[in-house]
Order: sequence, then structure tokens, then C-alpha cells
Amino acid sequence: MRPTLIVCPLSVISNWQDQFELHVKPGHVSLYLYHGPNRTRDPEVLKRYDVIITTYNILSQVSAYVFAGVCVWVCVCACTIFRLLTQPHRLL
Repeated sequence: MRPTLIVCPLSVISNWQDQFELHVKPGHVSLYLYHGPNRTRDPEVLKRYDVIITTYNILSQVSAYVFAGVCVWVCVCACTIFRLLTQPHRLL
């Protein structure tokens, strides 16, 4: 399975994590919360996960190498598309 990247506002990052815990059987999907000072910068570590959840702010701060080095993403889900359309950043 190729990883799915979920990008969302900080205010809902815990909601995404909670929904995975509620609706996905344990052990079926590996989830990595890419947030906080101790997050990995190693693409090889990120490749081990099925779903990676991060915020717009983190995504705009990290090197493109971190996420581009993971693999070809099967899906990138942007929660709250308004943010993508109205604020400049380095997503594209």
C-alpha cells in the first residue's frame, strides 16, 4: 500500500487521529502523526506508514525532500481546501 498524506488545520489534527482509532481495526492501517518537535525528518521512516497526518504549517516549513523522498503518494487529502486557495505557501 502506498501512503496517503492528510493535510489539515492544527485545530482538527486530533479529530483525524480519533476517527482512525474509532473506525479502523487495530493493525490494519499504520498511522503517523507528523507534528511536533520530535517528528522524524527521515523519509525512510515515513515510508513504513500507510497514512501520515500533518498540518498546513508543518508542510510549509519542512524541506520538500522529507515528503518527496517518501514515495509517489497514492492520495493527498487536503482538509479545508479554502486554505489552499487563499494563502500562498510551498505546497505546489
